[in-house]
Amino acid sequence: MYYNNALEYNAGRNDLRGIAICYNSLGNIAIREGRVNEGLSLMQKALLHNRTLKDKYYVAVSYNSIGNAHMELHEFATARRMFDTSLNLATLIGSVSETKNAYQGLMRAAAAQQDWFNAYNYGLKFKILSDSILVHNNQSLRAKEFAYHQEKLALRERDDKNKNIIMVGSLILFLLLLVSGILYYLRNRLLERNRSLQRELEIRSQIASDLHDDMGSSLSSIHIFSELLRKNGSNSHDLLSKIEANAKDTLEALDDIIWLVKPSNDKFSNLGMHISEFSIRCLNQRILLLK
Repeated sequence: MYYNNALEYNAGRNDLRGIAICYNSLGNIAIREGRVNEGLSLMQKALLHNRTLKDKYYVAVSYNSIGNAHMELHEFATARRMFDTSLNLATLIGSVSETKNAYQGLMRAAAAQQDWFNAYNYGLKFKILSDSILVHNNQSLRAKEFAYHQEKLALRERDDKNKNIIMVGSLILFLLLLVSGILYYLRNRLLERNRSLQRELEIRSQIASDLHDDMGSSLSSIHIFSELLRKNGSNSHDLLSKIEANAKDTLEALDDIIWLVKPSNDKFSNLGMHISEFSIRCLNQRILLLK
């Protein structure tokens, strides 16, 4: 069924080689099913198409197939002529496989005609060609096995190389991520430190501004009291006391400004000591007032 469909398809495309192959295959099937004459007719059609194509290899194949059909019909002399024709063509084109098949057919035809001498010679040549084909096939198989192993080794080396590349790439990616993480951490610390310094500078600026205002107020008071003392000397003791107190406050404010701008006082412990000293002075003043 398959070859019939293939024959119709190739006939529609006018593919002579495809038609010839289908006829030859259908002929072999017919012979195996016992329809030898039908098979012989199909093979002869295949031979005509191969001759039209001038394809000597397929012509040799067709003659061998026709020779086998005549062997089934016990037409041994005709079969030998077919095999001889195939042998000449196969030898001419150097086809070892069809030469072997022709010698095999000649051996069988000669044996059927009881031509034992030629049957022996044909059989010997058939065996030599069969052995050579077997050796060639073994060599070809070994060559293919060697090529397969070489290709397998190359693939393994390529896989190992790819694994090394992936490993190195993963290591580089890990290092990049690690460095990025460290840089991100350092950047955040620097930003936090900058924000802390900014807040500290703002506090210092506010304190310095307040101390500056206090000093300005104290100096203005000293100036006013000095003018009053110069103009009115009768109440000099009270004015001198006020001038002394304002001068003392001014000195303390100046000390605070000097302490504030010193870099060595940036530590938290120095700030605590300074706050303690300021608290002691304030408490002493409160105690004196209570007394």
